[in-house]
Amino acid sequence: MLIVGISALNHDSACCIVENGKIIAAVEEERFSRLKHDPRFPYYSLEFCLRQAGKTYADVDCVSFYENEKLKRARQLWSALHAPEILPRLNLNGESAVGHIRSIFGEDKIIKSYPHHMSHAAAARYLSRFDRCAILINDGVGEWETTSWWDASESKLQRLGMTNFPHSIGLFYATITGFLGFSVNNDEYKVMGLASFGKPTFVEQLRQIITIDETGDIKLDLTCFDFYAGVKMYSDKLSLLLGMPERLPESVLTQTHYDLASSAQQILEEIVLKQIAHLRLLSPANNLCLAGGVALNCVANAAIRRSGIYQNVFVPPAAGDSGGAIGAAFLAAQELSDLQGLKLTSKGIDSCFWGPRVTDSEIGSTLTGLGIRYQKLPSAECNQQIAADLVEGKILGFFRGASEFGSRALGARSIIADPRNPHTQDRVNLVIKQREKFRPFAPVVLNEYKHDYFDCDFDSPFMTEVCPVKSGASLPAITHVDGTARIQTVSIQETDHPFVSILTAFHKLTGCPVLLNTSFNLRGEPIVNTIEEALSTFIHSEMDALVLEDYLIYRRDIPAPLYGIEKPKLSESDDEARTTVYTFF
Repeated sequence: MLIVGISALNHDSACCIVENGKIIAAVEEERFSRLKHDPRFPYYSLEFCLRQAGKTYADVDCVSFYENEKLKRARQLWSALHAPEILPRLNLNGESAVGHIRSIFGEDKIIKSYPHHMSHAAAARYLSRFDRCAILINDGVGEWETTSWWDASESKLQRLGMTNFPHSIGLFYATITGFLGFSVNNDEYKVMGLASFGKPTFVEQLRQIITIDETGDIKLDLTCFDFYAGVKMYSDKLSLLLGMPERLPESVLTQTHYDLASSAQQILEEIVLKQIAHLRLLSPANNLCLAGGVALNCVANAAIRRSGIYQNVFVPPAAGDSGGAIGAAFLAAQELSDLQGLKLTSKGIDSCFWGPRVTDSEIGSTLTGLGIRYQKLPSAECNQQIAADLVEGKILGFFRGASEFGSRALGARSIIADPRNPHTQDRVNLVIKQREKFRPFAPVVLNEYKHDYFDCDFDSPFMTEVCPVKSGASLPAITHVDGTARIQTVSIQETDHPFVSILTAFHKLTGCPVLLNTSFNLRGEPIVNTIEEALSTFIHSEMDALVLEDYLIYRRDIPAPLYGIEKPKLSESDDEARTTVYTFF
C-alpha cells in the first residue's frame, strides 16, 4: 500500500511516501524552493518523493493531508469576530490543499484529511519504538487545539484532553520571541539559547499573563497579546507590565533581554512539566512522546526527562509541521489497513536520511564544468584526510549521502569542526555562518564513548535534548555558557551513517570521539540541497574545505572568477510580514 503524506499552507511544507509501513522518501519543500519554512504546496517535494520511490501518480493508493481545512476555516472566522480588520486577509474561498491534491491526482484518488494534532501525535507514535505510549502535543495552534494529550496502543490513538486557541504555550513563547526582536515562528530557538545568559527575574510578571490549572489547561491574559490583528504578537500592555520597551531587530542585546528570555524559558518548562504530570494520571503508559513546535525546545525536553515522570522519552526528528506529513501518511495507512483486515507494522526509526542524494558522476561533471580542482579519494583515505584537516583547525562543509528530514543537520548536510579548539565557536558563528555570537553549537559523539564526555544515559540520534558536558571534557566549541550541549549520538555499529567513519578516524587520530556539528547553510537560508548550493555556500563563507561524498575541495582549488559571482538570491517571500506575528491565518 502506497501512501503520500502532505503538510502545507501553514509553514514548513513537506511531503513523504510510506509504503507498507516504511518511509521511502521524505523532504521539506524549502530544500527545493530555497525559501526557509516555505508554506506553499510542496510540488517539488512530491515530485522528488515519487521519483525516489520509482512510482507514478497512478501507483499511489491514497493521499493524506495533515489538517482539517474546514475546522481551520471555522477558527479563522472566529478570530475575525474579535479582529474584523483581518477578514480581508483570510483566504476563505481560495487556496486549498485538498484542491491542489485533486488537481494533481484526479477526482477518483482516495484523499484523507486528519486533524493537525492527531497528525503530530501519529508521527511521534509511529516513529518511536514504543508499543504503548502517552503523547503530549504543544504548538502555536492546529485547527483549534494548542495543547493535546493522547494515549497510543497498537493501532489505537485516543485523545484524552486538549486546550484550545487562543490560549497557547506556543503563542506565549512566540510572543516573547517577537518582543525580544527576533522573528516569530522562526527564532524561538534563539530565545532558548539566549536564556542561559540570563536570570529568571521576570517570572512573576510573566505568571500574570499565562496561568495553568491542576488539569494542565492554560489561560492567557489576552489583553497583553495582539496576535488577532496580525501585526505583532503583543499589546502595549506587555511593555508596561515588564517595564521595558520591545527590542528592535538587530539592536544590541542587554542583560535585561537575557533575563526575559530566561524567564520565558522557566515558565515554559514549568508548564510542560505540569502538563506531563497531568498526562501521567490520564494514561497508564510508561513511555512519553512529544511533538508539535514546542517539542523543538531541547532544554524543556531535557527537563521532562530529568523529572523522571516517564521511563522513556521520544521526540521525532521533525517535531514541527513538516513531520505532520508523516503522521498523516501513517494515519491513512492504519485506516486503510484496518478496512482491509491487514495489520500495519512500524518498527520505529534509527535515522531519518530520506531526502535527495547525488552521484559521483554528477559531482565530477559539475566540478569539471566549473573548472574546480579536486581530489577523488578512496573512502578510507578520504576519511583519514578529513580527520587530519580537522586536527589542523580546518572547518569543513560535509555533504554525503541522502539528506536528513527535519530542521537538524545530522551528518548528511553539515559543517564540522574540532570541538576542542576554543576559537572554533566564534569563527563558525561570526565568519562562516555569519550569525549571532551567542548561538551554541551541537556535538556529535560516538555513542559508545558518550559517558566519558557527557552526563547522558540515553541515546540521542536526532539531537532533541541537551545534557551536561562533564567537567574536564575540554570541549569549549560545543559547551554552552550553562555547561550543557545539544547532543547527537551515533553508534559505531551504524556503519551506513555518514558520520561514523569520520568520527572513527578523528577518534583514532586524537583520542576524541566528538565533533562539532552544525547545519550546512548560512544565516537565514535553508540547508543546502544540491552540489551547486554546497559550492555556493562554501565560496561565500570562510570554510576551509568542502567534502562532496569522497571528493575533497580546498579553497585554493576554486578558480578566482568564481569568487566574484554574486551570491544567489533566495526566493522572494513575505518574511518581513511574518517577522512579528505568528502565521495562523
